[in-house]
Amino acid sequence: MSDLIKLSPKEMKICKLIATARMQESRKAGIYDRSASELMRGRGGIQWDLLGVFGEMALAKWLDIKYIADVNSFHSIRDVGPFEVRAAGKDHYNLILRDSDREIGDKPFVLVVQRSIGVFRVVGWMYGKHGFKQEYMNSFGLEYRDPAYKIPQVKLIKNFDRFAPELEKCEYPFKIILPGVVKKYRYESCEV
Repeated sequence: MSDLIKLSPKEMKICKLIATARMQESRKAGIYDRSASELMRGRGGIQWDLLGVFGEMALAKWLDIKYIADVNSFHSIRDVGPFEVRAAGKDHYNLILRDSDREIGDKPFVLVVQRSIGVFRVVGWMYGKHGFKQEYMNSFGLEYRDPAYKIPQVKLIKNFDRFAPELEKCEYPFKIILPGVVKKYRYESCEV
C-alpha cells in the first residue's frame, strides 16, 4: 500500500467546513492553537485547524476506516480510530508532542505530512509515552513557540498491522458532527 493519499475537492471542502467550525468554537471558548506561544495565540487564521482536519481525513481514508469529524472534543475521543493525528505542512517535518499530551501518552500518535495541495503522506506512528524524552525536547529557536518534543520521522513505526482489530470499517466511514448537523459520506476514490 502506498503511503500517499489524495483528498478529493469535495473532501477538502468538507474539511474546510469542519476546520471553520472547530476554529469558531475554540475561539468562543478562549482556546487557541497550542503550537504557538501566548505571544502569537489568537493571531493566526484557520490554517492550523484546516491542516489538522486534512491530516485526520487523510489517515482515515488511507486506512479506509470510520472517521467521525467532530468539533472540539480535544482528548475526550481519539482523532481517527485509536489514533491521535498530528499533521505537518511540509514533507520533512517531525512528529510534535506537547506536555499536555502526557495525559494520553499511552495512545498512538500518527504523523501525516502534506506533500502538495490535497496530497498527504502517512509517515508513521509512536506511542506518546515513548516520545517524551529529553533528547527530543526542542524550542524551535522561536520566542513565540512553546517548547515541545520533536520526534524525527526515522523514529516512527511504519507498520499499522497491530491495530487491525481496532480499525472499524463501515458502509459510511465518514461522519460529520457539527453543532446541530450530522451527515454521513463515503470517501471518494482518488489516484495519486
